[in-house]
Amino acid sequence: MSAPQPRSLKSHELIAPTDIADWVWVNLSRGADRHSHPFHLLTMATVSPDGRPAARIMTNRGADRVTGRMWFYTRLDTPKVADLRARHLVCFIGYDPDNGVQVRFSGSATLHQHGPLADEHWQHVSDVSRWLFHLSPEQSAAAVGIDPRLPRDHELLAKGLTARSRAQFVVLEVAVETIDWHQTDGAHQRRAVMHGKDGWRALKVE
Repeated sequence: MSAPQPRSLKSHELIAPTDIADWVWVNLSRGADRHSHPFHLLTMATVSPDGRPAARIMTNRGADRVTGRMWFYTRLDTPKVADLRARHLVCFIGYDPDNGVQVRFSGSATLHQHGPLADEHWQHVSDVSRWLFHLSPEQSAAAVGIDPRLPRDHELLAKGLTARSRAQFVVLEVAVETIDWHQTDGAHQRRAVMHGKDGWRALKVE
């Protein structure tokens, strides 16, 4: 019996260098709005206070090309917050299998627990998500889908969203400095590096 052959990539057109930056930021914005988009979930890498690498999946909550910002939500009492307080540098990776695109975003993160930015984002958090911020870290981690412990009555659920929930809510704002792009169609590949200080122009393309 012959050995199984690796699955070939889907055929797609390589994106022109002049269109790469637009493609990245448009798809980041779409990823924040669409659960099915490949950039809705991104892998975030940090370094722990003791110098160990750490990575986890984060939900994309928004992106803006003009300011070079990306936003994510987390709890105040999570290890990633301790990581970012020790070292602000952060890296995110997204992958779009249909277009054969991997994008790496490098920059620095700022944590917002109070202030107008955190308040504005809190207004967009659903009642169910707010309830998860109300739970302990162990309870929140164990919750899958609609937690069976959640009250089914909407008014009762809203009453349970106390100041404790809001106090645990943190907006992670990332100032993107560098974008590393790689695309392949199975036969060819294209790489580009873009910097915010240069207006996201593709400085190096292979």
